[in-house]
Amino acid sequence: MLRSRPTSTNPCSLLQTLYYWYVLDTVFVNRLLNRYKTAWDYEVRKRRTLEFIISWGIVSFIMDKALIGASVGILTLNNAESLARALTSVASFSDKYICDGNSTDDTQDIARTHGARVVKQFDTDKPNEKITDFGTARTKCLNAAKEKWYLRLDSDEYMSPEAIEEIRKIIAEPQPQHRVYKIPRKYVWRGKVIDDTITYPNRQIRFFHRDAVDGYIKITHERLVVKSGEPIGLMRGVMCVPMPDSFAEFDASRTARALSWDRRQYEASMSLTSWAWALIHTCATIALFAVRLARVRFISRGNKLPLRYELWRFTYLLRTLWLATKITFRKLVTF
Repeated sequence: MLRSRPTSTNPCSLLQTLYYWYVLDTVFVNRLLNRYKTAWDYEVRKRRTLEFIISWGIVSFIMDKALIGASVGILTLNNAESLARALTSVASFSDKYICDGNSTDDTQDIARTHGARVVKQFDTDKPNEKITDFGTARTKCLNAAKEKWYLRLDSDEYMSPEAIEEIRKIIAEPQPQHRVYKIPRKYVWRGKVIDDTITYPNRQIRFFHRDAVDGYIKITHERLVVKSGEPIGLMRGVMCVPMPDSFAEFDASRTARALSWDRRQYEASMSLTSWAWALIHTCATIALFAVRLARVRFISRGNKLPLRYELWRFTYLLRTLWLATKITFRKLVTF
């Protein structure tokens, strides 16, 4: 069953505990034999020393193998509140790091405390640098990885234990069936995993082999470029996305930020043709969401988001379409 909170258990802690007990036992026996030497003490000490050396090698080997040979990259800017949860969920990865915009809160300290590297987003020390091109930022974060396999995680997300073990098995395969995987994303609201919402199925390419991709493009709503002919698999384990408890917090933290990103994208690339496609896409998405809303409210069972959270999607789509319309016609008039 999917748990709505990440586990903080270190996979190596049990091995370490057993090994420390073995060391104490060995030291105690050797001291005892030094005090009461007998005819057989040399052989006993030699055997115990050999066991000590072998056990050290075995434990070290197992502890190394317990780590997942993959990198986890997280873009951050003043995300101290949620970063620990994200890093805890990927504690078993061999390479963890944040690509930080010179945060002024405890983000960098939290990252280092959880064994993660800190990579600079920008070639400047100016505090609180905001991202203006997400495609470039994601690509820079990707290029900082040390391992061939890469997991993209946002600071407010965390991986389910089932997904972590699935990734471990994929990497352990000599010839994995795929090198690019979509991961299902599920919302978590007030500690409960949401079973259905109008944006489900919500699947994104988040785990892949670096040789199978060419980086990210687009200023906003960035997209990963997968190399031609590369098949895309689907994982069963999920990525959890916590939602704010109150709708006011949810709306305030998303609408203004999303519209600001959209404005930059539209100002840079919107034309009459792209506006026409945006109109068609928006109308089609609204129709699809309307059908899904009926499914969620009247057919689906289990945990659901409050209706206001669902209706926000419709409002956002209409506002982005209106924004695109204003920018497009302004360009036409000024042209």
